[in-house]
Amino acid sequence: MENESQTADDVTENFVDLEARLGSLQAQEVEYLKILKRAENVQDILTVTQYLSSVRSQIEQLQGQLQYLSGQVDMSTISVSFRAEADVEVFGIRWRPLYVAKDAFRNMLEGLTRYIDGIIYFALFLPVLLLWLGTFGLGIFVIWRIIRRFTNRKPAL
Repeated sequence: MENESQTADDVTENFVDLEARLGSLQAQEVEYLKILKRAENVQDILTVTQYLSSVRSQIEQLQGQLQYLSGQVDMSTISVSFRAEADVEVFGIRWRPLYVAKDAFRNMLEGLTRYIDGIIYFALFLPVLLLWLGTFGLGIFVIWRIIRRFTNRKPAL
C-alpha cells in the first residue's frame, strides 16, 4: 500500500496582520512622544510614560513575533517518508499480489493504448496505402495489356 502525506503552514496572513498591528503601535508611540513633550505636570508625564511603556512593550513583542515568523520562512523544511509495500510469504516464497496486480493493470493499459495507436496509424495511413496499391495495380494492368497485345498477334504468312 502506498502512503503520502503533506503538511504546510502558510504564515503570510499572520505576518501581514502582525505588520499592520506593529505599524499602528508605532504610530501610537509617536503620538505619545508628542504628548510627552507637551506635558506640563508630573502626573501627566507619569501617565503618558506609563502608556508609552505599554506601547513600547507591545511593539517589542510584535517585532519578536515577526522575527520568529521570518526565521520560520527561512528555515522551512520538506519531509519525505516512504513506506514499502507489504510482502506476503507463502510456503517460503515472497509474494506481492498488490504489486503484481498493479503492474499487470499498467501493462494492460499500455497494451490497449498501443492497440488504439496502431488503429489510428492504420486509419490515417490507409489512403496512402490505397494510392500505392492503385499505382501498382495500374502498372500491372498496363504491363499485362502490352504482353497480351503482343501474344495475341497472329504471325503473318
